[in-house]
Order: sequence, then structure tokens, then C-alpha cells
Amino acid sequence: MQRIGVCYLAASIIYFWTKPRGRAAVIFACLVGYWVLMRFVPVPGFGTPTHEIPLLDPDRNLTAWLDRLLFSGHLYEGTRDPEGVLSTIPAIASVLFGVFTGEWLRSARAGGKKVLGMLACGAAVFLLAETWNIWFPINKKALDEFVCLLTTGLALIVFGLCYWLLDVRKAGGFPPSRHQIFGMNAIAAYVFSEVSRCCSAYGARGRVAGPFQQCLLGWAARSSARWSFRFASCWWLGLDVGSLPEANLFQD
Repeated sequence: MQRIGVCYLAASIIYFWTKPRGRAAVIFACLVGYWVLMRFVPVPGFGTPTHEIPLLDPDRNLTAWLDRLLFSGHLYEGTRDPEGVLSTIPAIASVLFGVFTGEWLRSARAGGKKVLGMLACGAAVFLLAETWNIWFPINKKALDEFVCLLTTGLALIVFGLCYWLLDVRKAGGFPPSRHQIFGMNAIAAYVFSEVSRCCSAYGARGRVAGPFQQCLLGWAARSSARWSFRFASCWWLGLDVGSLPEANLFQD
């Protein structure tokens, strides 16, 4: 949540102070700048990536070093943090991609052209990430620029298909369907997933027990991922059908 707040703040300032070309330049600077930092800048005490140390070594990279310098003792994984300071740079670029998507949707173009534009852009960004992966590996823990490109491409493709189904084809009908309500409350869904994960973790250690957790998660739920998939699949596909993919993906 902290990173979401920081990225939204930075993106809002950039949005109000720049025009579309300026925002595109910021995206380019964020992605290329982060790549230069991670690829060529020596890590103090370890050396230069691809020379003295491997590229994107888990603990011996510039992102992990800076996080230990600033937040030693408060890191998510002890010696590093997947949502650290330096890796916020490409995350800001990801938010700016969302700004462009919002402007595209608010334009006067026909719905079909909007869908085609999102699908084409998503495919191009996805292929760019996969191509550059040959020389600079996609790394979720370091949140490198190609993770942002990869997730942006996939998000545009999926969002374009959902937009075509619910807004162009009007498959949701009126009043708004459960799919639309879920999509318009993405932050609430994210917060709920984090709360369920924490409750599950504490419950597994015996720190939380009682009617609330039994109602929320059930003692059989071993992870928020399993519980969330069960909830979503039953909601979208129906109670009886939804249990099938959940059972296949999360076998005991």
C-alpha cells in the first residue's frame, strides 16, 4: 500500500506538470534509467554486475544494497525487499502506463478502436519485454523494468478483452454485474487479499483463533491464494463448477 501511495503521488505530479509527450519521456527515462543503474553501476562492497558479481544477484545488487543502507532491520526478506526504494522507479512508469490507458478510454474514439488499440499496444509491450529478457532477465524480486513491461502488456490485453465484453458488447447488462463491481473496486479487493493473507498466517501460528477467522477463512484454508481462488471461481463460475479448477490447482 505504501508503494501504491508513493507511485500515485509521483504519477499525479507528473500528470499535472507534463503533456503526453513529456509523460512518455518520463516512462522512457524511468525504465532505461533503472536498467542502467542495475546493469552498469558498481554495487558498493561487491563490484560491478556481470564482472565481479552476477547480474541481479539476490543480495548483491544495487536495489538490495540501498534498502539495507536505509532500512536495515526492517526489510521484508531480511536482506532485501521486493518493494524497496530504487525499484519504485519502474513502478512509477507502470502507473503512467495506466494514465495513458485512462486517457485512451476517455477519448472520443469508437469502442472497437479502443479495444484494438489496447490489444495492439499490450501485445507490443509484452513482446518487447520478452525480447529484452534475452539480455536482461525478467526479475520480479528486483521489480526490473521488464517486469513492468510484461505486466503492463498482459494487463492491457486482459483489460481490453474485458472492456470489449462488458462495455462494447454490454455483456454485463444493467444493473452493473458482479464483474463490473469487482473491477471498479480493485484497491478494495487488494486490501481484502492482504487482510486474508495476514489472518491466514497468524492463524497458522496459533495467534488468531475464533469465530471471525473460522468464518472468514475456514481452518482448511492454508493460504490466501487458495481461499481467494475458491471465492473468485465460485463467484464467477457458480458454486458447483467453481470448485473444479480450485481442486485441480490446489491439490492436497
